[in-house]
Amino acid sequence: MYKQLLHIALWTVAVTSSTHLYANTPTQELMSLTDANRNLNNTVNSMLPIYKQRATQMVQQRTGHTTLNAKDIQVVDQLTQSMFNTSQDYLKRMNMLQSIEGVYATYYTDQEIQAYLKFLKSPEGRSITSKNAQLNAAVEQQIAVSIANLAKSVSFQQKIAQDTQSILNQLPLQK
Repeated sequence: MYKQLLHIALWTVAVTSSTHLYANTPTQELMSLTDANRNLNNTVNSMLPIYKQRATQMVQQRTGHTTLNAKDIQVVDQLTQSMFNTSQDYLKRMNMLQSIEGVYATYYTDQEIQAYLKFLKSPEGRSITSKNAQLNAAVEQQIAVSIANLAKSVSFQQKIAQDTQSILNQLPLQK
């Protein structure tokens, strides 16, 4: 309970601070209240597994190893971190928050932004916003459990195997 209260208090301070520091226009205030920066960071962070997979492929191609040794794993980690850091640097240079602001402004009218801001500032809006991270985590967990259960399904595995074989049959066999 204390941890949740601390999280909510820190979130409130962060939103209040970022709103005052960043909010020059209604669109910027909306971005702040909807935590667009956190969403951007989450999206970039979600790329880590993709970078690691690509780094692993590059090391395997370079070394010919199908099973990675300790040095290979170290290089995979370095490549992954390099790709991640480079992505973050380029996104900062591209001023992604300004681009996202343009998206908000494209999809919402001034009246909609004002109405959304009014809602977000209301007790109900603050309550809903404070629960978004927990809600999203719970939804992601439920999706992960459902996918794991689906992957265990015999009929699912059979369907994937049949489709894979059918698709691979388009290719000639290696001689």
